[in-house]
Amino acid sequence: MAQHEVISRPKRVRQSEHQRTKALIEAAATLVAMHGDWHVPWGQVFRIQRRPYVADLFELPFRDEEPSLPTLGTGAYDWRGFLSLRQHPHEIAPRSDIFLNWNNKPARDWGAASDNYSYGSVHRVQLYTGFRTGMSEIDDVSIMNRAANQDLRAVQVWPVISKVLVGGPAPSMLAQQAADLVSAWAAQGASRLGNDATGKIDDPGAAVLDAAWKAIADAVLEPVLGDLIDQFASLNPRDSAPAFDVGWYGYVDKDLRSALGMPVQGPFSRGYCGNGSLAACRASLWAAIQAGAEQLAATQGSDPTAWRSPAARIIFDPGLISYTMRWTNRSTFQQVIEFLGHASRP
Repeated sequence: MAQHEVISRPKRVRQSEHQRTKALIEAAATLVAMHGDWHVPWGQVFRIQRRPYVADLFELPFRDEEPSLPTLGTGAYDWRGFLSLRQHPHEIAPRSDIFLNWNNKPARDWGAASDNYSYGSVHRVQLYTGFRTGMSEIDDVSIMNRAANQDLRAVQVWPVISKVLVGGPAPSMLAQQAADLVSAWAAQGASRLGNDATGKIDDPGAAVLDAAWKAIADAVLEPVLGDLIDQFASLNPRDSAPAFDVGWYGYVDKDLRSALGMPVQGPFSRGYCGNGSLAACRASLWAAIQAGAEQLAATQGSDPTAWRSPAARIIFDPGLISYTMRWTNRSTFQQVIEFLGHASRP
């Protein structure tokens, strides 16, 4: 029976400090030997285990390539050895000269942990845009600072939602005005930075999208998931604004692009929104916008331009510090490295 390597689910192995240091040195030396020391490499250098396919172990007529499926504890499914360094996620001197990561997957076709459902066509790392040659450190930091304040749904998902909506008339002037407010906010960068004086996000587009998002997400998936939709949400929440680390952003984006006939990599097996009918999908999305607008009108008044969403604040637990600060969705750490020359080989 053939042994195959499954590399779609990395598993960390405990190592001593000496083992980790030795692995880093060996990995760096190997990368230099593979690609030359003029290139800037990135790679995961911890040890990653492998296991055989279940189908091969039992000579089954189908290919079981999903390492997240449950297996018997007989030992037959145990991890076998380790992947080579070349099989680890890595990249050498990308054409863009940029390495970006904001808790996204490390490489194409490299899977997530079994409790992670957020990897998809939309991820917050896509907010890091605008890099160019000749940038200063301040320019680099400004990109991170802008992304820390943006609404991922408005920047990455709303444009495709809008493409579906414009294919048919709004059910009311109120719904049309609400959608226009989100589009205008997105065009301005969709900042969620709060106003210190009011504690609110100044743009009404934020209030509309906050009020309508749950209904929008449900409009896309509920036609197929039905009563299971809340169970699915308990595994993967519909939204995590303002952090945007998990959510249905990729599901909504990919399904709606498929409905519009736009290019999609790894398309779903079926259409979800409108159960595959673009017209029904459009009607359900407009209904979600209408419901959100009516909710805001009932609670904040009939003037949509006056609608506001509360801005998140950062608090300090366990309460020893009484001060709070405006929320910014900054990555855990930021690092800027500038290479001014070339180190010769030892």
